[in-house]
Amino acid sequence: MPSARALMGERPVVTIRNGRAWIAEFGYVLDGLDRHEALRQGQMTGLGQIWHQRRG
Repeated sequence: MPSARALMGERPVVTIRNGRAWIAEFGYVLDGLDRHEALRQGQMTGLGQIWHQRRG
């Protein structure tokens, strides 16, 4: 079975400078989700969603 990382692949991380979008780097979507897990949990709880069930 392929890993989720293989299915997601690398995506551009974009920043805005002087009103224009620039590719700052390429990264994995799942890495970003892991890095901001606490923020996501707070947002989902605030919306009445059960974040721990979404984690899988």
